[in-house]
Amino acid sequence: MLTDVITLNDGVAPRAYTLVSRNGMDSVRRETTAGVSSASQSALTIKHTLDDKKLTKANRHLVSLSFTEYDTAGIACTTTAHAVITRAKGATDAQVKKQAEMLAEFLGAPANVDQLLIGGN
Repeated sequence: MLTDVITLNDGVAPRAYTLVSRNGMDSVRRETTAGVSSASQSALTIKHTLDDKKLTKANRHLVSLSFTEYDTAGIACTTTAHAVITRAKGATDAQVKKQAEMLAEFLGAPANVDQLLIGGN
């Protein structure tokens, strides 16, 4: 089980996400970093879809970060970044970890994200 408080670095400073709800295997953590307003609705959400009855159906694991900022007119502008791991039940942990590490490396390069944001492929 993950810890109640998860700290993630945004490239500038650490941000703390504290557990506010757990429902089965799913959880929601709200950002509790000093100076972050509750109006930002900053959250870390984790959800799992597992089907023990259908052995051929893949398991899915979602990790999502969301943050709302407001433009000069007061309109909410929400950004969400998420990753979904879809895993055949027979896939090894090692292969899943390898794919996750490569995705983290790709998204960890600001130049790659810059290109994604302008439709680069």
